[in-house]
This record gives sequence, structure tokens and C-alpha cells, in this order.
Amino acid sequence: MQNMNNAILYFINGIGTSFAIISFLQHYENKINTSIKKHLLFWGTNTLIILCTNNLIIEIVRLIDWKLTNSILLNNGYIGHLIFFLIITILEIPTIKLLEGKFK
Repeated sequence: MQNMNNAILYFINGIGTSFAIISFLQHYENKINTSIKKHLLFWGTNTLIILCTNNLIIEIVRLIDWKLTNSILLNNGYIGHLIFFLIITILEIPTIKLLEGKFK
């Protein structure tokens, strides 16, 4: 999507993709494994916490990566980005557990 040079097509593509994912999940809601459904509900119900803390955690991990390894995660392509994503995801879980239920 980022290679589109047309803002209108970019937004139409993003909205269409969102509707497609929602439609797909609604159609297969009763057929999805309960374990998968549990994980999707965990991340879905805590999206506000993730939205608020994600950038802070990304910048902290990026600073640590820069200081300790001279940005090895960001300079190693897909493998580095995957490891970076996994680190961020693992750090989000305790943050969610800490803040869960505080803003209801």
C-alpha cells in the first residue's frame, strides 16, 4: 500500500482491507478455535493501551538497540524487523497486564 502515489486510492485500499478483515472474521466467528479467539480478544480489547504505549516502547527499544548494538535490528532487513516486532510484542504484554482495567 505504501507504494501508491495517490492518497485517495491509499485510503480506499485501507478502508477496504479493514472491512474485508472484519467481514472475514464475522463470517468465521463460530468456526475459529477458542484459543485463537482468546488471543484475538486479548489484543482487541486492549488496543487503547497498545495505542498509547506502543510508541514509547518502540522508542525505548530503538534507543537501547542504537546504544548497545549500533542499530543492528533496524539495519538487518526483514529478520531484524521481525525480531524488533517480537521484542515490542513481548514488552506490550506486561504493560497491558499492568494497565488492564485501570481505565474502565
